[in-house]
Amino acid sequence: DKINKADVPSDMVPWWMVSAPWSPPRGGPILLLVQLAGCVGMAVFFGWVQMRTENVWAVAAIHFLNNNLGVVIFGTLPVGVERGWMDSLLTIAIYMAVYLPFLGAKEYRL
Repeated sequence: DKINKADVPSDMVPWWMVSAPWSPPRGGPILLLVQLAGCVGMAVFFGWVQMRTENVWAVAAIHFLNNNLGVVIFGTLPVGVERGWMDSLLTIAIYMAVYLPFLGAKEYRL
């Protein structure tokens, strides 16, 4: 049986179950890790773009595309999509493989 968060009083729900409004019951910890990996990875990439272009508008445009391109391409939001542990771990691995190599760029060297 799945727990419906609407049936549980908000003061009884632990913080790790409500890490994101879209998190399924007991799905908070792994979604928190996915969110953290995505945010750190994108921060590295956005930092590289800003240092490379010296233009904050380039970062703003990429952020806009990141937030809205899925809706434009697929015509819908991912409402009701549930991810398992393996999906989430694959997502984290993809984020790290795509974004972390930018840490090796000359812009990040001291």
